[in-house]
This record gives sequence, structure tokens and C-alpha cells, in this order.
Amino acid sequence: MKLEELYQTFDACPLCVKEHNKLQHILGVGKTKNPNWMFVLINPTYRNISSAPNYKGPRFPFIGVKDFWNVLYRAQLISEDLIERINNKDWGDTTKEKVRSEFMKKSIYLTNLVKCSANHSDYPSRERIDEQLKLFKKELRIVNPKKIVSFGLLPFEELTGVKIKLKDYWKNTNLQSFSVTVSDKTYPIIPCYFPVGRGNPQKAVEILTKIFQK
Repeated sequence: MKLEELYQTFDACPLCVKEHNKLQHILGVGKTKNPNWMFVLINPTYRNISSAPNYKGPRFPFIGVKDFWNVLYRAQLISEDLIERINNKDWGDTTKEKVRSEFMKKSIYLTNLVKCSANHSDYPSRERIDEQLKLFKKELRIVNPKKIVSFGLLPFEELTGVKIKLKDYWKNTNLQSFSVTVSDKTYPIIPCYFPVGRGNPQKAVEILTKIFQK
């Protein structure tokens, strides 16, 4: 299956059809084949402007929401020109293409574990996670990153089956390595604080800086 075909499967989500959820699914952006990094967030909400039913164009995490991009900028993962555009609320075609281009150069693919947009900020239901996790694992095999960074404990725990406390994990100088295996392929996965809101943006910057300085 090609990634574009999988995106169509996400868009046909039976749970969204059943719930009459008209918000569009949020897909991925960046280097879509063999990137060095896959960044995995939890789920999108209506705050992402590309979730609007009448939106036309590329759909990827945090379009129209600047906090996440400021974390990436502080970790030196996106350019000053791009963050200025985002902070000025310029989400035209040029800005969206610049996101894709800069992620391509950094060899990053950005996506959500759950692609369904919600009209609230609660975590996805167990039923939705189970449904979407099956498709996400197909996405993981198609994209085939060298390493994964999970933003927030939910995607980390769903992918690894391991429960940790981020505070304790990042205090440890001999960091335990974790992995997720899909179809006999094993991917290293690094847990990171969620970069906005309910997470810890400053710690996320520190972790991303540490990871990429290596």
C-alpha cells in the first residue's frame, strides 16, 4: 500500500462516519520515505484550521497553531523565516510548502497517532485508539523511519506497551532504550514531553536539542 492510499483509508474512518464527525482527518508532512525521524503526536482538534470541512489543501499537525512550531524553532529544527510567518498567522500555500521543505531537509516526518480531528481537547477514546493504531502501524512501515520521537506518554505507551514517568526517565543518566516492532521491523522510540498545553514545552525543547545534538 502507498501512503496516499493509506491516507484515503484514514479519511474513510468508520467511527467518524458513525459519529457524523465532519471535521477532516489530519495526515502527515515531511519526508515520507525512510526519514531519520518520525515525530508522533497524539491527536488533532478543531483548532487545526485544516480540519475544517471546507478546507482545501495539505493537512498536517498544528496548522494555524503556533505554540508547537515555536518549540521546534527553539530546538533549531525550523528556520527563523518560517517561524516569523507562523507567528504572523501566515498559513498560505508558501508557508505550508516551507514546512514540508524544511522537514524534508531535516529528514523528519510529522504525524499523529490518531488522525481523527475532535471538537474537544480530551484524549481519544479506547475504541478510536484501537482502530487508528492498526492504521498507524501500516503508516510506520510505509514511512520506515530510523527513529521515532513520541510527544506525550499516550503514543509512547500505545506503541511500546511500557509505562514510564518522563520525569524519572530523563533524570536517569543511563537511559533505557525502547522500541516498537511492526511486521518484524523494530524501530527505536524516544519519549518526549508533549510540546504544548498539557505537556511541558521547555522540557520538550531541551530533549529535542539533546537528541539532535547527538
